[in-house]
Amino acid sequence: MRNIFIIISHFLQLTFTSALRYLFFFVVPILVFAGSIILFGTSQSRGIIVGMVNQDKGSLGEDLIHYLSKSQKNPVQRISRESVNSRILEGQLDLALIIPSDFSENIKNLVKPEIEIISIQGDQLRAFVKPQINNFIQKILALHKIWSSDMKGFVSSYQNWLKSSLSVEIHEVADAQLSDEMVTRSFGFFFFLIMIQASIITALMLVEKQEKTYFRIRLTPLSGISYALGNTMAAFIILMVQIVITLLIVVFILPIDLKLQIEKAILLLSAYLLSSIGLGLLITSLVKSAVQANIITSLVLQPVFFISGCFIPRQVLPDMIQKISYVFPQTWAIMAIERLQKGGQIKDIAMNLFILLGFTAVFLCLFALKIKSDQEKSS
Repeated sequence: MRNIFIIISHFLQLTFTSALRYLFFFVVPILVFAGSIILFGTSQSRGIIVGMVNQDKGSLGEDLIHYLSKSQKNPVQRISRESVNSRILEGQLDLALIIPSDFSENIKNLVKPEIEIISIQGDQLRAFVKPQINNFIQKILALHKIWSSDMKGFVSSYQNWLKSSLSVEIHEVADAQLSDEMVTRSFGFFFFLIMIQASIITALMLVEKQEKTYFRIRLTPLSGISYALGNTMAAFIILMVQIVITLLIVVFILPIDLKLQIEKAILLLSAYLLSSIGLGLLITSLVKSAVQANIITSLVLQPVFFISGCFIPRQVLPDMIQKISYVFPQTWAIMAIERLQKGGQIKDIAMNLFILLGFTAVFLCLFALKIKSDQEKSS
């Protein structure tokens, strides 16, 4: 045990070799977290300007335009299909919605219609309009099912719903969703930074191998697993302290409302941190240099963060991509953040926590097997 504590101390000293390292591990996370919230808030403060192309042969397409127009956050403009691309490219519109010709017919047949959404500003904007569209469609489909044998009852209920004062309701929901979305994306960038930093610390073992320090240490009774355990504990201590400091400063000093309880966020981040360290160790065992390990983490794993919902909402991705994303720990972490924002308790994210710990166990087992295999080959 004493030897492990010596290794932990060794890696702590190796990590913080300059003042810039302290800035990178304890100041940059705060800037990333708070900066991303401010950035998203500024970019969305004027609302999303939406262009509507109505090709519907029935009346429900026109009702959808009227419904979306009531949201002050999303100014709606009627445009022609031919002008969509030019107006988006010129910045006159943030996105365009194209209502298909069979929109009303599909709804009457209890088939959910597909609306084409065009934007060059990223899938994130789509996520702010989609819930309003889905709410409109789901409401009508529900009324159709309720009044399937009474068309007069359907028409009366539908018209009463349309005439109700929805503008305030939609505006408030959009604001709340926008705020939650900003916080979720900020956590996503924080997850990415944690993964990079975990990789940097675990890759220090490769640096020591290149500098022959590792082999001198192995001449002592210390085993390779104990050496890796010391590195793991050092990484966990450094990044856990970083997580706590970052959240405390963001919540109590800035202050920013994260829409969740800080102790639950810390618990979730600790589980995610373990999976990040485990993956970092596995990558370290598979490559020959620290540079290769950092490249894999920062570049090769970047698409994983996109499809897992860290950078953009998963809901805007194709169904197949959403299913694939379940094989990555980042997906379960970001889903847990979303549940906590909705008032979820620890029991509501228990499965997410166990899955993250499961990822950790798998990564560590594969790492141990690779170390054992390397040792058998060298002997």
